[in-house]
Amino acid sequence: MNPKEAVTRISEIVEQAKQIAMHRKHGLGIKYVYYVGGTLCVDMNHKNKDYVILINVSSETFSVHYGADLISRQLLPIKALKSAFEIYEISKGKTEYYQSSLSNSCIRHIIN
Repeated sequence: MNPKEAVTRISEIVEQAKQIAMHRKHGLGIKYVYYVGGTLCVDMNHKNKDYVILINVSSETFSVHYGADLISRQLLPIKALKSAFEIYEISKGKTEYYQSSLSNSCIRHIIN
């Protein structure tokens, strides 16, 4: 999937990232899923070219970066935001950052 297509399929990508975090099942061109601070990074590949999706639960946004170019920065859809919080909880637990981000989130009533 190319970087522009990733923007429209972000919910699927985040759900697949959750499956990787839980069961180590890869798909959708995802190479790696990891954290840098509180930002979830999803390394993707399309036609042997790498790009990265950065997901931030605190700001409820994601951005797609292809090399030095910012392809898109948008709010996460609700489904993707919920999955992103689940990935954070699976990976890092209910840290202070998690609790603070969730208490300010538009989906706090869905998760609790």
